[in-house]
Amino acid sequence: MAYVSVIVPVYNQAETLLPFYYNLVKQLPEDFELIYVNDGSTDATEAELTFLVKKDTRVRCINLTKHFGNAAAVITGMGYATGTYVIVMKGSLHYPANLIPEMVNLLEAGYQIVNTTLNNKKPVNRLLRGIMDVCYSLLKHISEDKKNLCITEFRGYHNRVIDQFRAAHEKNLMPGLFFNWRDYTVATISYEKKAPAGKDVRYTAAHLYREAKKAIFNSKASWLYSLVLTGTILLTSGLFIIGNQLFAQKPDANSQVVFLPVAALLIATGAWLFAKSTYRYCIIKELRKLYNMHQSEVK
Repeated sequence: MAYVSVIVPVYNQAETLLPFYYNLVKQLPEDFELIYVNDGSTDATEAELTFLVKKDTRVRCINLTKHFGNAAAVITGMGYATGTYVIVMKGSLHYPANLIPEMVNLLEAGYQIVNTTLNNKKPVNRLLRGIMDVCYSLLKHISEDKKNLCITEFRGYHNRVIDQFRAAHEKNLMPGLFFNWRDYTVATISYEKKAPAGKDVRYTAAHLYREAKKAIFNSKASWLYSLVLTGTILLTSGLFIIGNQLFAQKPDANSQVVFLPVAALLIATGAWLFAKSTYRYCIIKELRKLYNMHQSEVK
């Protein structure tokens, strides 16, 4: 059993694997295991990992049959981790590996999860900052993911947390909610990273879109239920328009040119919103049951 396990999901990162490995091992104690999860890479990633496994007996490689995504790769790696403390980080050079000793110290001190956050101090226009802060506040309000805990980022866990997660048999790829609802003791380490010139890491339209999408579909059950109803209404409206146009006694060719594309858009949007919201709604309800069950066990 290793003292520290590091889980690294990788996808088409053959060029950075060796620099990442050499930089990482400098920050780890002698008693560690490095678990790479190759998430269906199509480049030379598997060959580079095979080389590392032969070079260092502390390195392990798990090859997934296809690209399942970071969350699935991390969950797979958790199933193989044996360390007292587990660090999760992506296989790029974006995260400062020199934070790992501090993360381990905090876990040794009694914290169950250690979170890292980018401290971006790039000046931002006050009006833009105000608008974005309102948007982020709204997203946090509707989201169940109250601490924005995503397991695929740079974080540390005590093995008891990982054991409890395994015992829950969580397969829905939304484990951040499980960790949040368990009310684990969480420490946060801030670090600075230079942003590309002229760019703000946090306050961008693309970032806001990703955060909005994540918050909406990880949102509270009541909000998801309203999205299910919205999708149903859009889908029904589209079908009604098509039926009305197709079975009209005197169909108007001009009106069909206008209404049929609109109806098709309503049907597509409604079906997508209904399907995705229903799926997420069912997951949230199941996770809530799981959380309540664990809370009753703790009491």
